[in-house]
Amino acid sequence: MLAPDVDWHLFAADESAIPATFAMLEALAPGVTALAFIEVDGPVDVQTPGPIVGDPQVHWVYRGDAEAGTSPVLNDVVAAAALPPGTGYAYLNGELGTVNTLKATLTARGFAPEHISAKGYWSHGHANAAHGEPARDR
Repeated sequence: MLAPDVDWHLFAADESAIPATFAMLEALAPGVTALAFIEVDGPVDVQTPGPIVGDPQVHWVYRGDAEAGTSPVLNDVVAAAALPPGTGYAYLNGELGTVNTLKATLTARGFAPEHISAKGYWSHGHANAAHGEPARDR
């Protein structure tokens, strides 16, 4: 669900959160400003959202040969991004460490903690057995 009563929205995610990010982008009202930064391996992983009536700027961030959940590239891009004026709301989704770093970066940039929704979908190097996925022997 999108936060009401803000001037703009910021989305930062890795590929695990593409469906959720696209659903929120597709829910934007006409004329609503949004920035989306989505980290993937490379250009072959770029996807196209469904119909969007809002005005999002979608930026694909490529981590190249780095393993998912280990690259600082998404945080670096968000840290350097020009943000719109007014009050924004951030939706951070993906690898837990990356999400926590993004949250700290945005807080340092002046985001109020109550204007950040941070959801760690997975954690690099850890099986998701507690959430229904079986642990894998390596």
